[in-house]
Amino acid sequence: SEMCIRDSINTEYMGIMNIDWIGIAYSYGLIAITIIIGRSFTVIDEWYRKRSTILTPPDWVFPVAWSIIFFLIGLALYNVWVAKAPVYVHLAFILNLILNLGWSFFFFKLHLPVLALLEIFFLWGSILLVMVLSYDYSAVATILLIPYLLWVFFASMLNWLVVAKVVNTNNRSRFDSWPIKVYQLIPQCISLNLSLIHISEPTRRYAISYAVFCLKK
Repeated sequence: SEMCIRDSINTEYMGIMNIDWIGIAYSYGLIAITIIIGRSFTVIDEWYRKRSTILTPPDWVFPVAWSIIFFLIGLALYNVWVAKAPVYVHLAFILNLILNLGWSFFFFKLHLPVLALLEIFFLWGSILLVMVLSYDYSAVATILLIPYLLWVFFASMLNWLVVAKVVNTNNRSRFDSWPIKVYQLIPQCISLNLSLIHISEPTRRYAISYAVFCLKK
């Protein structure tokens, strides 16, 4: 039994020794830098809360989801490192991480959801690029990136809903203000000795979608 225990310990020790610690440091070093910079951009403030949608998850979901995803990205990067993938595969990973930061910067930092929505398509495309390039050297790395791809697709849906909500709110504010704009014309009609005979109902959500008819008395 002692021999079995010793063999088991030796096997575990050799497994630890076979880990490429430089690859671990490289992979999770990039991930750590991305997380630190990303956290400086990501602020769950009043602007974000006012634009929450029916699909917006609770705040605690985001750190949990991203912690798992970043762990998997680091593991995928480590796998292509061990597989000795060429430099362009690593550059694709780095480009993806930069685009990841770019989305957080546009959406959370600058509060520009439209620009963030455009950027997230490049982010999603870069994930697909990384998965395709990694597959020739490590199929495991490609599989590890599937949750990342799905999560960014979900984030793009949230981003699109935020944009739609912002546009709808802006249009509604213009629509709701039409009576004020119309009735501001009444004194002008009176001053010109005209009779205000009709104010039409608006048919579209634009300021030009109403009409005022004034006739001479």
